[in-house]
Amino acid sequence: MLDELFDGRRPAELFSTSVFGVLELKSALKRLARARKIAAVQYRELIADFATDSELMSLLTPVDNLLMDEAAAILDRHPLRAGDAVHFASILRVKQVAERRQEKVIVVSSDRDLLDACMQEGITVFDPQDKGAMAQLKDSRDGS
Repeated sequence: MLDELFDGRRPAELFSTSVFGVLELKSALKRLARARKIAAVQYRELIADFATDSELMSLLTPVDNLLMDEAAAILDRHPLRAGDAVHFASILRVKQVAERRQEKVIVVSSDRDLLDACMQEGITVFDPQDKGAMAQLKDSRDGS
């Protein structure tokens, strides 16, 4: 499903993540490899796939002191874990840029708390584990 997200990318679509997201992905994959839930070769392939996909990223949001302050303030409004607050602060920064350019933001995640916070802030979400996700992605792209 994520392959479709990247492979079907339209020229006007901007992809973004934070540098924290890159670190979090590598950490999660490394934990799976250490627990032998994925083979070492799978770990290397997944990291290589992400490196290829990340070349499509239009924005890589830095994590700095100001973003951390923004993430801390978010915790007063939304019941998020610390890492998700950092992700959400990054999302809100991207949303500000997108609004100035009159572009739409779609957050891709399977984290229910993060998706709920996004929806409360009026941000469109896409959960790749949702049964209707592919139809949602197609409708979103057809409606662009």
